[in-house]
Amino acid sequence: MTASASCYHFICLLLALAIASTYAQEQPIDDPIIEDNGLSNLNLPPCTATSYEISQYGADTPLSACILYDLNPPNDDDDDASFTEVGLVQVTPSICHNHRDGANTAISKLNNDNNGKGVAIGFSGTTYIKFRLISIIGGNSNNIGNDAYSVVHEQILDGIFQNVDNVHFILGSCSSSAENDKPIALKHAKIVLSQVGPPGFYMDVANNPYVFGIHVNSDAYTLPALKALQFRLDAMGESTKNQPVRVVYRDRSEFFK
Repeated sequence: MTASASCYHFICLLLALAIASTYAQEQPIDDPIIEDNGLSNLNLPPCTATSYEISQYGADTPLSACILYDLNPPNDDDDDASFTEVGLVQVTPSICHNHRDGANTAISKLNNDNNGKGVAIGFSGTTYIKFRLISIIGGNSNNIGNDAYSVVHEQILDGIFQNVDNVHFILGSCSSSAENDKPIALKHAKIVLSQVGPPGFYMDVANNPYVFGIHVNSDAYTLPALKALQFRLDAMGESTKNQPVRVVYRDRSEFFK
């Protein structure tokens, strides 16, 4: 697969915006109508609750897979500003509202760039790209368990690439389900724009070259704060051994394996 420098930079921008907007508030759906293009072959209904409401489902609440967002840019028939539609798909478990809503915010922002024309590419800057984001909630992993959810996650992604021909990228899921994006990316030779940080996630490039990400290494999140604390203590002439430090961590970080 080859790409111009401008397209490569744009892909980086897309992922950076998705990550930066992870904690953005849920955005309204501009067009609730789900375009077909083969999507109906999956027999997935629209979700009946908001992204945040679904994220609050407990272990006793079953949830069948459903389509949460289908952000599909309309063509305004402006001959001076044609655009190419690039499709992305994202599958998340119920709990991951931050990752899917961040993607929603990012896509909406990019499609509205240049006064609604989309992202300009090419030397003359008169060709534009807009994105269709199909966001699917695969189920409630709290209810069915991670193993059962993983099977559904991969089946949905596989079905998308078998039925919807204009989907070209996978927008990565959250940490607990990011591994489920990998085998389908390899099977269909589609790049997955991952939103997870541990270096080990990207090390299997020889066997799967389709995994891409620019997320900050999550194992190094605390280093700037600790370095700033050290500078402060040095300036005060105090020893670091007398300064207590409390560590807050997550058990999914490979640093703690």
